[in-house]
Amino acid sequence: MNNYSIFITLCVLLFVPTAHASGLLVSWDDWEGVVSPSQIDADFAEVGLSASILYASNRVNASYGSNDGSFGNLLGASPAAGGLLVRALNSGKSPGGPDLAVRLKNESSFAYRIDSLHFDFSARSRPKKNAEHGFTGFDIVYSSGDLGDAGTLIGTAADLVLHDGGKTYDYPDFDIILSEQLRDTILEVGQSAVFLISFNGESEADVSSGIDNVAFKGSKVDIPEPSSCVMLASLWGFACAARRRAT
Repeated sequence: MNNYSIFITLCVLLFVPTAHASGLLVSWDDWEGVVSPSQIDADFAEVGLSASILYASNRVNASYGSNDGSFGNLLGASPAAGGLLVRALNSGKSPGGPDLAVRLKNESSFAYRIDSLHFDFSARSRPKKNAEHGFTGFDIVYSSGDLGDAGTLIGTAADLVLHDGGKTYDYPDFDIILSEQLRDTILEVGQSAVFLISFNGESEADVSSGIDNVAFKGSKVDIPEPSSCVMLASLWGFACAARRRAT
């Protein structure tokens, strides 16, 4: 390998982002971070990440929730009660439900890779009341920010099995891998991203479905500064010049 090839190889190695071990980045479990009637801040967030869920026509209820001890299939949630009940918006049957806007912002001094979104969702029914039921499906859309094309559909489900498990039980688990649909999953310093969870499937007006144990998984990423390669080029130039003088 000649000197030029060695230099190029070193530059490539310098510019390859280095990811740390993947784990929990932010989560909503106990739903204690209510700062306004329509905003819930994450009750856990890695250093420098701010995260909140904005919602309307829904309500947090401490009597309802998933008790399976996980975020989707990602272990780590406590079995605490309390979840967000997704309610129909108008009288009569509603084919389209409200959106939950899940917002992330990187206010740290390093980048984060956002790997996946995890949550528990139950399409609830009330068979004792004329078989009424809540929303039975959802679409997850990357709405806006710095991770790719706005409006990208990254996950969907329809005609989910109705559950009448009472107020607290094991909600079905969902795991959405972001890299399968988004061209970029690295949230760099100062960048943000908004995801919309839109509920659908015909719902009775006064029946709620439930969502609980929401989380994002990912890792801190070390991205070398461009100045690193400039410095390497300077050092390499000095070394080559010194070698020529020595010969």
